[in-house]
Parts: sequence; structure tokens; C-alpha cells
Amino acid sequence: MKQRIEDNVATLQTLYETDFYAWAMKTAELIRQGRIHEIAWGQVAEELEDMGRSERREMAARLEKLSAHLLKWALRSKRRSTSWRRTMNEQRAELERLFEDNPSLRQLAPATLEKEYRRAVREASDETGLPPDAFPSRYPFNLDEALSEDYWPDQFSA
Repeated sequence: MKQRIEDNVATLQTLYETDFYAWAMKTAELIRQGRIHEIAWGQVAEELEDMGRSERREMAARLEKLSAHLLKWALRSKRRSTSWRRTMNEQRAELERLFEDNPSLRQLAPATLEKEYRRAVREASDETGLPPDAFPSRYPFNLDEALSEDYWPDQFSA
């Protein structure tokens, strides 16, 4: 019995390295069957952490994109477009879904905004042709406002 369990764990470890899908399906099957001693728990933990990081990366990317468009909207009032508005609405809707599915991410959003702001400025600078120092040095929007579908910022001073 012990040898069979060790063999199954070794097989799972090999599958993890060579066929992730097969590893995931076999691991799920073992969990459902209650055969928890045959599971490579280190790999399960690693994948769970990766899933969490993926959700956080998605939040960061969406906050960056939203922030870049808010900056462009505020600084390029004569060039505002329905495309910019659509992008902001899409990012807001996807962030709302993300926060509904992962409420703890909402708590990380303010710090993430601060970290992603430099990237948002770079994107807005590239797209508008304005130098990075034309943008505020710190994130100029309130998170709740930025996420609000009714918020369309006016000009601000850098």
C-alpha cells in the first residue's frame, strides 16, 4: 500500500512537469475520491499561490489601464474619445467583477494603484506625446471615484 502511494505521488510529480492538464485532472480526481495521501501537496500549494498571483496581476493591469485613460481624459480634454470612455467603462466593469469574486483584492487596490501609477503615466505619456513630468507625481484620483462609472475627471495640475 505504501509503495503504491509513493508510486502515485512520483507519477503525479512527473505529470506536473510534463503534462499540467493531466496532473490537474488526476489531482482533482484523487481529492474527490478522498485519496489525499497520494497528492503532491507542494505542487497543489504552488498552483494555488499562482492562481492568487494571477488574480492580483489582473487587478494591477486593469487599474493601470484605467488610470492611464483617466490621466489622458483629464489632460487631453480636446481629444477625448468614445474609445477612451469605452475602455474606462470596460476596466471599471471588469474590476467590479474581480472585486465581487475576490473581495480581499479590493483592500489591496490602493497600494496597487500607487505601484502601478508609474506604468500608467508611461502609457499615457506614450499615447499623448506629453512628457511624464506633465502628469502628477502621485496618483491624483480617489479610488472610489476612479471606479465610479459616473466619474470623468477634469483637468488637474501636475
